[in-house]
Amino acid sequence: MKKTTTIISFVLLVLFGTACTNEKSLQTYLVESSEKEGYMYGDLPVQLLLSPKEGASEEVKTTAKSIQKINAAFFKKTAENGTAYETEMATLKTIFSHKKYKTLGSVKAKGMNMKLYYTGDAAEIDEVIAFGYSDEVGVGVARILGKNMNPARIMEMLGKIDVNMDAIDLNQFKTIF
Repeated sequence: MKKTTTIISFVLLVLFGTACTNEKSLQTYLVESSEKEGYMYGDLPVQLLLSPKEGASEEVKTTAKSIQKINAAFFKKTAENGTAYETEMATLKTIFSHKKYKTLGSVKAKGMNMKLYYTGDAAEIDEVIAFGYSDEVGVGVARILGKNMNPARIMEMLGKIDVNMDAIDLNQFKTIF
């Protein structure tokens, strides 16, 4: 009986030990960033922001509905917070090194580095993430969450929707520019 108890205890310990990791998720990072000093954070209202044009096909309407949420967080670099900037950039790079994030592409221009990632299957994406940083401006991340988003249909949809810029409170991001 004692041997059985020891084996069960060991198995439970291993299960709990492997279930708990110290890896920070993008979701956790975004939530924590919304509370940090120096960060600008926003949730953009998708249904108010993206509305299919009159006469748009059902496919375009369905594609627009597949996008559920847009989050953006930005940390502006200043002369005083260079160490914090480096820490935030390193944290995001560590998050995106996880195998869950697949690279869509990257761009380097005028001192700015931008990388695009996605999660899910290539035909049915769950989230698209833009991660950018610059020693001149700072570091930021934007995430589009959805359910079974189809990249080809989203590209088609972009030409058949109206973007309501009045639905976005850009004042929270004006200090970036």
